[in-house]
Amino acid sequence: MADAYGNNLRQVTHLNAVLVGPPSWSPDGTLLAFHARIPDKAQIFTVRLRDGFTKQLTNGSRGFAQPSFSQDGKTLYMLEPHGTALLYRLSLAAGSAQFLWAGLYAVESPKQNLLLYAKSDQLGIYARSLRGDLLRNPEVRIVPDYLPPNGKFQPVDDGIYYVSYSPGGLPRAFSFYSFATKNSSDIAPVPAPTPEI
Repeated sequence: MADAYGNNLRQVTHLNAVLVGPPSWSPDGTLLAFHARIPDKAQIFTVRLRDGFTKQLTNGSRGFAQPSFSQDGKTLYMLEPHGTALLYRLSLAAGSAQFLWAGLYAVESPKQNLLLYAKSDQLGIYARSLRGDLLRNPEVRIVPDYLPPNGKFQPVDDGIYYVSYSPGGLPRAFSFYSFATKNSSDIAPVPAPTPEI
């Protein structure tokens, strides 16, 4: 961790890991969730920022990666990355993981009561309502021109930032999908090579 100018660098984790994945902040800013390979299968960990206490949350034989916190901080979404990526949700209180469906990059939208995700074998950003039973709620493809795994997408209060792709699979533009209009607009051209976002 560092301040906004890159000063006051502080090491957060002290793991003997082959690889440590990108962190996800808890909504209250007290925890980071991440995956780490110790030694070879990625598992999910949290670290408490005030004192560095690190806790391993999963121990699956196939491993888990890419955790993201729910908006209330009580749940982590994660994927089982081998073969067709499978999404799970993990209750932090109960410590139990529940299979959801095939997909990757699951993240809650800040104010829309939606779970957003992608699929490893299809174009698009998909959504399901968080109201009621998530597993029974219908799936809707809200963005048709996103291509995983080439960069993630980032939801904000009123929409989603992402890299859009041409039908031929080439990066086309940095785009913004608006929840209000249900349409996407280009923000800027994509430089080459395409950076991950």
